[in-house]
Parts: sequence; structure tokens; C-alpha cells
Amino acid sequence: MQSRTSIAGTALVTAAALVTAGFLPTKAAAAERPTSSQVGTIDFRIGSRATVRVVGARIIVIGDDGDVLAQGVSNSNGEWRVSLPLKPDKRFEAVRAMDTVTAIAVAKGYNEAVVFEVPITANTVQPIILNPLRANQRNEPLAFLGNLHRHDLAVLIDAYAQKVGLVRQAPVPGEQGYAPWGPDTKKQ
Repeated sequence: MQSRTSIAGTALVTAAALVTAGFLPTKAAAAERPTSSQVGTIDFRIGSRATVRVVGARIIVIGDDGDVLAQGVSNSNGEWRVSLPLKPDKRFEAVRAMDTVTAIAVAKGYNEAVVFEVPITANTVQPIILNPLRANQRNEPLAFLGNLHRHDLAVLIDAYAQKVGLVRQAPVPGEQGYAPWGPDTKKQ
């Protein structure tokens, strides 16, 4: 088993081999993506179970139309920041102006990861955890959901539960002022 110091050293060598610009939008994606006066930022933080951060990981950002919007490489802190035009997703109208993208992360010595529904907001922080490759193990890609904030989720659920006429369940003991939605609908 490699020590953390050894893995970190390997990551630094990987970073040196993968040095590239931080933000590389494709011309096709930039031309086709609707323009917006709003811009969102995603701070990707790439780590693994073995290390706090993964240096030199490549992150690919994909729009809902399947086009690559941007790509970049994590820095010495395992981070990569990208700013993108915000095309508000109608599902989140009740919450706030928010868009979503898909992100793929790859790095030498680690499995791949795909994160679906990564939110684009004024400042999103999206962690991605990669697993070190291991001989004679299943080193398959991992799938995750984006880091939607719990308050955004609560507002989203409230809006759609009210839209279809759901009724709240009894309050949860110890949860001050919170009663989850249930499957029953209001009697008309």
C-alpha cells in the first residue's frame, strides 16, 4: 500500500505532465449555448479516499445538449474553477436562477467519475471523489449527483408538492417547524 506522501508525490508528477490552461471552452459550445447576462461559477474540488486532493485531474463540463462547454485541470490544491453562462433551468424557477451541467473527472492512477446535475449558481462548490486504482478489483467509473443545497431542495419540493396538491405529514419530533410532504393529496 502506498503512503499518503507517495501518492501525493505521484499526483505532483501527474500535475507536471498534465499542465494545461485552466479554462478551455470549445468554439462550437460557445457559439451554440444561449447567451445570458448571468454568469455562474463552479468550484470543483477533486479528492480521493487516499488523499485530501487530487492534483492534475481533468474535469470536462457537458451541457444539457451534449456539447462540451469547458474543460480544465485541477491545481495544486485539487481545485478547478470555471465560469459559465447561466441558462436558467425552469425546474428551479421557484428556487432561484440555476442551471445544471454534467461533469466528468479523470486522473492518472484513479477511476473515472461522472457527476450529474451539477448546479451552476453564483458560486457552486462541487466536490468529486475519485478512487485509487487497485489491481484485481472493480475499478469502474462512479456516478454521483450534483451538490444541490438542502435549502434549494426544500424550496423545489415545496413548489412541486403545492403544484400537485400534496398534504404534509405530521411534524417530526425534534424538528422545529418541519413537517415533510406525504403522498396524500388535498380532497377537492
